[in-house]
Amino acid sequence: MASKLVSELWVKHMNAQTARLRFKIRPFVNVAFVLGLFVSAAVIFQNGFVVVTMIGVVFYLYYYILHKMPVQLECPHCQRTIYSNTPWLCGNKLAHHRNDNVYEFPFLRKCEHCGHEPKSYECQYCRKIIFLTPEHSDIGFARCADIQEVKRPVPVMRCKGSR
Repeated sequence: MASKLVSELWVKHMNAQTARLRFKIRPFVNVAFVLGLFVSAAVIFQNGFVVVTMIGVVFYLYYYILHKMPVQLECPHCQRTIYSNTPWLCGNKLAHHRNDNVYEFPFLRKCEHCGHEPKSYECQYCRKIIFLTPEHSDIGFARCADIQEVKRPVPVMRCKGSR
């Protein structure tokens, strides 16, 4: 319940251009938030037991809720929400690495295996490219790892006279 409340207050839908910046500055914002909460509680209560309890609460809040909370971005094409903790495939042209350690290596950061930093991401809902940098490069884009490829039936060519 606490994580849902924090999620609604703290995480905002954003465009893809600002999502990468938000991911990079997230640790600093989280530390500032947690320290502000701790200092204000320590000043208000000024009780040793409450301060020690607040250290535990702040530790839990930072490491188990804020640190693992995904950045949400909105697809500019279909307006669906994409979470940064989605397992993804690297867009490296030599090898498409699967990235499942998404809390440390989301598609907004870089590939855990080769260090490739995706400049774009394929939306798993509408399959259109979302540009993550101002370069608008669609070469080597990342994509969701859990999407099934759509197999289109191959048309059957029949010879004349066959049924």
